[in-house]
Amino acid sequence: MATYSERRRRNLYGAKIAIVAGIIVAVIGLYFIFGISSDTNKKNAECTEQVTGVITDSVPSGSIYSTTIEYTPGYSPMTITVDTKEQYTPGTEITVNYHPTSFTRTYIEGISSTGKDDIASGIKMILAGAVLAAAGYFLEKMKGKAKSAESDN
Repeated sequence: MATYSERRRRNLYGAKIAIVAGIIVAVIGLYFIFGISSDTNKKNAECTEQVTGVITDSVPSGSIYSTTIEYTPGYSPMTITVDTKEQYTPGTEITVNYHPTSFTRTYIEGISSTGKDDIASGIKMILAGAVLAAAGYFLEKMKGKAKSAESDN
């Protein structure tokens, strides 16, 4: 059970902390939208070399599938494991785009994350931050009304 001073501190600063935390979460969401999404798109665009890969395994892992893809850029075979929303049958061929100097940097159309995914995450963060800040604001207003009603008596 919380002590009197802990409860008092929570009552004094809880709404303000919620407002500040909401603003911070919203700013991080803006960074996802304007910073990270463009960086992701830029990195995906650098994957200019194409090769045909073969799906060797697709295993359920919670609500997603852990899919293993083998591809051969140049002379050395490579294997990557990516998370997919759907299960692929082993033996299915898929186009793998990779970076010319870093064979492990890949982009697979429809599977790899894009800037749109980052924008969606950013919007969710902005909405969560707005809800948190609004809750703090309304708590602050309610606390002000309670104090004014208390002083009227």
